[in-house]
Order: sequence, then C-alpha cells, then structure tokens
Amino acid sequence: MEETARVRAALRREHTAEVEAVAIAQLRSHLCEVWADQERAPELRRRTLFELWDECDDTPLGEEARVTIVEFVREQLPRGSLLAFSVDELQLLNRVRQSVARFEPY
Repeated sequence: MEETARVRAALRREHTAEVEAVAIAQLRSHLCEVWADQERAPELRRRTLFELWDECDDTPLGEEARVTIVEFVREQLPRGSLLAFSVDELQLLNRVRQSVARFEPY
C-alpha cells in the first residue's frame, strides 16, 4: 500500500478535478436554462441566479461556482442594461442572503 500511495493520491486528485470540471460545466448549462426561461419574469430569473450563488458553500468548488455565476451575470445581464440587477435589488438580496459574502456582480 505504501508503494502505491503517491499514485493513488495522484489518481484521486485527477478524478476530483475531472468531476469538478463537469460540475462547473453543468452549472453553466443550468444558468443558461434559467435565464432562457421566458415563461418566468426577469425579476424571478434574477432571483434564481442570486439563490444559486447564495447556495454555494465556502469550499474551493463553491467559490469557483460563485465566480462562474458572477461571470454569467456580467455577460448576460451587464451593468446598465435593461435586464441588469438594479442597485435596490442588490441591496434587498444582500439583506436576505445566507452567505457571509456579499452578492456584488458588478
């Protein structure tokens, strides 16, 4: 067991990295689905994006997920656009967040 410990650890790290990459890709796909749902008002879709961000934990993968969500918001709902989070909306969301971090996509 000792002889293969390094190899097993390397394989475990490689597998974890692959699983995490797939999870982030799936998150991006899910964000696109959420935002493309024209049956829901933009306010509700923005709220869903915020809730997904707020649900992320403080692990490295959770932080990467948060960055992915913020990047998505900046790309799809840029500051100043009609679909962007308003200042008032961001203040309200930050008052109800569960996360220690503030939601500041812009």
